[in-house]
Amino acid sequence: MARLDDLIRVAELPTDIQSGRRRGAPPTTDAIIAYWEPTLDRLDRPVYDEETGALVCWFCGYDRSLERAHILAVVMGGSDEVSNFHLLCHECHRMSEELYAADYWHWFTQSCVGRLIACVRWNWAHHRDECVALARAQGNTDAQIAEGEQWMAGLPWLN
Repeated sequence: MARLDDLIRVAELPTDIQSGRRRGAPPTTDAIIAYWEPTLDRLDRPVYDEETGALVCWFCGYDRSLERAHILAVVMGGSDEVSNFHLLCHECHRMSEELYAADYWHWFTQSCVGRLIACVRWNWAHHRDECVALARAQGNTDAQIAEGEQWMAGLPWLN
């Protein structure tokens, strides 16, 4: 039987894991905002609530306590560079942890279902009418909402 050491290819591990060094401090919230704000503007994603000025989750848009979320987890080779962080609420951060590479970006950039997916986390089956109303209030068409529902039905981590 092979030893664990023989199975691990150290060269594929991130440098900070190989050396046992503590990673650097993650970037500040302000640095993350400054880096991503132009991109979020192009995606029509708010950084701040228009009425209160409070920071909002970059995925669901709700004004809640936000977490600095790695886009690519450190254990998967992600870094602590500002470009590898988004600001997400706890629920959206938990959803994003299940996603990798293209799946993450597909999830994050689905503007027509952003809040709709967040509603799914809070029990879509019992709150569908409120979720659809919220999506419509954001300007989504019935076709976009139906497309979002089909897309969500195909995600194993939501079922």
